[in-house]
Amino acid sequence: MACPTSAHGYSRDRRPELEQIVIGVVTSYEGYPPKHFFFDGNTRYGSTVADVVRELKSKFQIHETTFVDDRGMISKLNLERIVEKDFDYIMGVKHRQEKMVPMLLVDG
Repeated sequence: MACPTSAHGYSRDRRPELEQIVIGVVTSYEGYPPKHFFFDGNTRYGSTVADVVRELKSKFQIHETTFVDDRGMISKLNLERIVEKDFDYIMGVKHRQEKMVPMLLVDG
């Protein structure tokens, strides 16, 4: 029996014939994982940010945090959502996204 959220999506392992799920893990400052998220396997990787940010702020009453994104999640929309919630952030940038670096370095 297949997992109900598994689906064909972008495969980082170059295995498009396999179904997958998308998992996000939230860790505390100490590295403990108090929250995780499961998304359908065909979910666009960066499209999960808005829901995660919204839930973290409301459920955990977070006042200060650092949001860490890998280079696959970076987009202007994701950055705007993170900044509007007053999260600090660390983002990996692909070489071809070098034009986005000045925007990321702007001090809000």
